[in-house]
Amino acid sequence: MLKTTFLSVILFCITFCYAQKKTPAGKMPSQKEIGAIKKQTQQMIGNLSPEDKKMMEEGMKMAQEMQKNGTLPTAGKQNITTLPVKQTALLAKIPVINSAAAFNAYIESLKAKASQTIDKKIRDEVEQTLIKYKSDAKAINNLGPALLIKKNVPGAIYAAIRAVQLNPAAVLSQNNLTVILHQSGYPQYALPILVWLNTQYKSDRLLNTSGQCYLSLGDKEKAKEFFIGALRLNPANADANCGMGLILTKEGKIGEAAPYIQKAMKDSYSETLEDLMDQHKISLDYSAIRAKVPEYFNELKIKPAPAATKLEEISPVITQRNELDLLREAWYTKSNASDEETNAKMENENMEQMVNRVYGYLPTAPFSRRARFMVIQSTKDFAARGMAVAIENEKARLQANEMLKQMDDRINKRFHDESFASTYEECVMQKEELQKYLKESAELYDGMVRKNLFKRYDYANDQLYWNLFLMNDEQYKNYFYRTATELVRDIAGYWQWQPLNTSPESIARRCEDILKNPPKDQAAEGDGDYDCPIKVKYPIGIGSIKEDCKGIEWEGGELLVLGYEKDYKSGEWTVAFGLGESTELGFLGLGVKGQMFFKLNGFQPIDCGMRFESGGEVNIGPVVIEEKVTAVIGMTSGINVDAVDNGKTTNIFNLDPTK
Repeated sequence: MLKTTFLSVILFCITFCYAQKKTPAGKMPSQKEIGAIKKQTQQMIGNLSPEDKKMMEEGMKMAQEMQKNGTLPTAGKQNITTLPVKQTALLAKIPVINSAAAFNAYIESLKAKASQTIDKKIRDEVEQTLIKYKSDAKAINNLGPALLIKKNVPGAIYAAIRAVQLNPAAVLSQNNLTVILHQSGYPQYALPILVWLNTQYKSDRLLNTSGQCYLSLGDKEKAKEFFIGALRLNPANADANCGMGLILTKEGKIGEAAPYIQKAMKDSYSETLEDLMDQHKISLDYSAIRAKVPEYFNELKIKPAPAATKLEEISPVITQRNELDLLREAWYTKSNASDEETNAKMENENMEQMVNRVYGYLPTAPFSRRARFMVIQSTKDFAARGMAVAIENEKARLQANEMLKQMDDRINKRFHDESFASTYEECVMQKEELQKYLKESAELYDGMVRKNLFKRYDYANDQLYWNLFLMNDEQYKNYFYRTATELVRDIAGYWQWQPLNTSPESIARRCEDILKNPPKDQAAEGDGDYDCPIKVKYPIGIGSIKEDCKGIEWEGGELLVLGYEKDYKSGEWTVAFGLGESTELGFLGLGVKGQMFFKLNGFQPIDCGMRFESGGEVNIGPVVIEEKVTAVIGMTSGINVDAVDNGKTTNIFNLDPTK
């Protein structure tokens, strides 16, 4: 784990320095599936602009060479962000082309100058290549850029001049020549061609190149004129936006520069602009530059448990929350196993090999730099929102806890102030208060999920996409597992905005089935909430049946006493067994018994425990008048001691765990 941790520290330090400068709820992808996700991401490269494709290919090629040679990449030379001094004398000598004949004469003059300064061997090699591809206009046009990439600057200039002469009607060949002259350090030779072309065509690329040439010669005002013209034709021209951002920043107009920088960074990347952002502490709106990336994670792949809106939903919602916890544990286990596997391989690796696992964070290839820049911007955006989000989330958590406390207080007060004739009536009351809590807490929960969830998906998806270009396959797999673990952990923690695993779960567990079986209408049977002073007793063998206006009970046995009772009003029935002893003295009977009992509503158990009874009864024929004390210790009903006097029940002591 040590080297894996060390590698994570390398990643953090690099990023920080640049920033300052079983599981039913979901399924973990296998390595094969992660490979498929990576393939899906790579397929999106087809949607990149030609410039981005070129930058990406350069970065990948550099990475391959680096891995092949086993070399440690370097950070490279920092971009220069100072503006050139205006070269007034040179600008004054730039000729003006106002006809096709003048254009051809100018190109011929460029060829003559090139022939005087470029080695004959280089010119001959270019001419031989042009003869070889004389019937392929595309190959002729591409020769100059290809030689420039190979850093053969003289050959690139000569090939570009000859391409214009061989393909005089091709605007591409003329544009290539201006770009090569500018990038080779000869903007003064490119400008006459550009000024002429701008009178013939409307092209944001030509206007932008003109602006870049004027900027290289220090003429800021002319450069701005052409950049603005390019942006009128194409507001998304990254280079023109970059040029405007650079000029305005150096003029101290940071507020005006920021929108141009933001547009430039949306679809492209400029190291110059990144340096300017660091120097001038310019922050971008990440949502404005965020690129469309694959949805590695969304609601279909990892979904938070819903809010419970009624009593019947509490148990299923808690089950879903538990499943998310299991998924989090599974991802955590998978992540640890992957780290341990990688750590074992890294034990014999040297420093260069370890750093090569995250090669993309170090080389200067433009696409790697852009990927790194987007990782940093995503991290900064997430961190900037982090404090405000944490404060809001904590406020919502406290609000949810207060809602729960208020519900508990209301229930306790009603138990104190009101009387309930049965468990059913108690559950009706508790459900009323629970529904109020669920309604208001569900609104809070849903609102907080909407505020947090999609931003959390976006952050995970952005990080996974851009890091794909910065890590090798094995390191990316580890990073994928860690990212998924953290995402599921955060989503599983959303339960805090609607706590259910205390009194709401207790009420649901106790009352859900009771409420499904309401007691019968006692008014039809002549029964009400009044006392029943008289019972009728029918002897049956060694037992007897007693019945009054509230219910019926059967009891039998001598030492081992069995019993059955049913309450007419609630529909609840009780079976009991235990030890007992009774004595008959004429019409007076005395007895004591201790029994274990089970109380049911229908066939649903609702309580169990021990019951102790002591007292006597007066028998006048079949009529029985009871005087007794009963103590009950129940799992859900708590401790109750009742006295019966002439059919009237009085509670002596009560300790109900729900109150």
